[in-house]
Amino acid sequence: EILDAGCGTGQFSEVLLPYVRSLQCVELNPGMLDVARGKLLGAGAAVTFHQGDLLELPLADNSVDGACINQVLHHLPDDDSWSLMRRAFQEIRRVLRPGGTFVFNTCTNEQLAKGYWYFKLLPERTLKAMGARYAPLDVVNAQLAAVGFGEIEHHVPDQVIFGDNYLRSDGPLDSDWRRADSTWTHATPAELDTILQRVRDMQAAGTLQAWMHAADASRRGVGQVTLVAAQG
Repeated sequence: EILDAGCGTGQFSEVLLPYVRSLQCVELNPGMLDVARGKLLGAGAAVTFHQGDLLELPLADNSVDGACINQVLHHLPDDDSWSLMRRAFQEIRRVLRPGGTFVFNTCTNEQLAKGYWYFKLLPERTLKAMGARYAPLDVVNAQLAAVGFGEIEHHVPDQVIFGDNYLRSDGPLDSDWRRADSTWTHATPAELDTILQRVRDMQAAGTLQAWMHAADASRRGVGQVTLVAAQG
């Protein structure tokens, strides 16, 4: 029994499902949960959906063997005490059976600065706002340990997010492409207009593809996300 906490539209749940016996999907947003239900309709009784909060999971104590959170923690309206992140960790620890594993992903500030070519189009203010939403790894480790997790491991995968779509040099011009990364919502309409015009200008000049590859070079050796695994 695996928990996908903050499952959103079920994108990660769909990938995970073939590898597990059963899946508990929890999502606060009812619209996203409906999309997940439709996406996983063929799974039948193998998937159970719950509308609920990451900070008050609608599951019993010691009820799942493993848990994951995928690209959700930085959306918590936290302050620099990271108390909401700690509450989320407490809830995962509560529902996790002894010996279970909790896996989630996060970004370091270095990964935000170097791991995404299109971030170099965005204003510095936007990147600072995003960076403030990700707890440093030493804080993450301390919060996990404080609520009772044992061994903690970090891993930086080689893969890029969004797969082949990531290297679409004209991606910023596509609103659906931008919606895949909430960072774009931090740009004001005026800033976005300036960014899109810059992309169009490079596209017209035939330099956009080369600029993208040069901007992406800093990703190598840094990665885009850090996977954290903690033992219950």
